[in-house]
Amino acid sequence: WFCLGPCQSRAMASYTFTVECWDTLPGQAVYVVGSAPELGAWKVPEGVRCSTTAETFPIWKGEVVMNATEPVELKIVIADEENAMNPVWEHGCNKT
Repeated sequence: WFCLGPCQSRAMASYTFTVECWDTLPGQAVYVVGSAPELGAWKVPEGVRCSTTAETFPIWKGEVVMNATEPVELKIVIADEENAMNPVWEHGCNKT
């Protein structure tokens, strides 16, 4: 699974995260979690919850408006759909 990334970068910008993830089970969702407050400040329940449908799976999408003037690090997380419990964090280095 991997993140295809935000769509643009400006002072205040709307970002669409597009993530390909085949590893979810029923009742799980994909979250984008990171260093910025809008990405949950590394707290999964406060991150951007992405969504998919039967027609678009394994593509998950989530949107957020955030200040893009500071560098941001992020990771993709799979966790329970309803309460973001039982997180499984993406391996490797943080994305920037």
